[in-house]
Amino acid sequence: MKFNSLILLLVSLFVLFSCDSGIKFNNPNDINSDAYNPSDTEADTDDDSDKTDTISEYDEDKTDTVSGNDEEETDTSVPDDDTDTTPADPCDPNPCNSIENSTGDCTVNGTGYICGCNTHYTWVDSLCKAEERAKPCTGKPENASWNTASQIKQTWNGEDWYPSTAGVYNTNASTTECRFKCDTGYNWNGSACVSGGSSLPECSASSGTPCKDSSSGLIWSAKASSRMTWSNAVSYCDNLTEGGYSDWHLPNIDELKTLLIANRVTSNCAVSEANNCLSYSSCWSCSTCTQTGTQSSSGTRCSDWGTSYSDGRYSKFGETGGFWSSSTQSDNTGYAWRVDFGYGSVYSLDKTDSRDVRCVR
Repeated sequence: MKFNSLILLLVSLFVLFSCDSGIKFNNPNDINSDAYNPSDTEADTDDDSDKTDTISEYDEDKTDTVSGNDEEETDTSVPDDDTDTTPADPCDPNPCNSIENSTGDCTVNGTGYICGCNTHYTWVDSLCKAEERAKPCTGKPENASWNTASQIKQTWNGEDWYPSTAGVYNTNASTTECRFKCDTGYNWNGSACVSGGSSLPECSASSGTPCKDSSSGLIWSAKASSRMTWSNAVSYCDNLTEGGYSDWHLPNIDELKTLLIANRVTSNCAVSEANNCLSYSSCWSCSTCTQTGTQSSSGTRCSDWGTSYSDGRYSKFGETGGFWSSSTQSDNTGYAWRVDFGYGSVYSLDKTDSRDVRCVR
């Protein structure tokens, strides 16, 4: 009896322990149907593979996303601090070294530059320009007046101020040079304006030189000792000193015609620098610019130039040669106008030819 009671107690304890531990005893039939199924193992394997693929794809997406972000960060990156943003130096290389009349000193001025200039030169419009100044004329003698300017503008030429303010006697008016002329009733004798009659002889075939032509007021030099080309004639007169005068020049065609004694020419020939008529084609004709020439029926040229006289009848100096004027033929600048006192005519000639020369002032 006691043994049975012990068995019952043990069974009861076992049942109690089993309930507390969650142990479940399945029916053997259940083992074959629910507890174990091989196909379930394969399904589990497939599920794990799907999970692996999903994770792999996720990792790839993350990789692509991170890579894309990296590219965008590279494109929008801030330039390195080493990038040179300093403005260009306008004085490097130094541009002043090639500027005429510059000291070579270069100073930065905003985005540009300023060059230092030599004495009496100023920096203007990217150049060292010569300074200018206004100065009164000096040296006017008694019984004379300025002709026309009493004050002139001087420009620095690198060595001195030009033109000079020293007055010179010259009957041709000027606003750029200091010139004076004698007052009415006074005449220039080479050093002063003196009263009374002219100190110079009247120009004639027998007069000395310099001489004065009272009809024009012009003073003439002696004829040059030899013939010369036109360019040499211009230079000769510009550099001539005669009778105390140094302001000679080669006469223009209007001045040279005043020595011509030929009424047909002096009254009718249209060639004139004063009237700006220096064209051969429109200003010259045989019938107006020669004393005895015969005009061609087919044009303005001469069919006969007339007679060349050797007695000097067409010249106030009794001359017969052809003399250069300073006036260039406007429609052919290789030619210049001249007067032929033998024929009593005005005509143009190649500047390389040689003709006689007399200077005027």
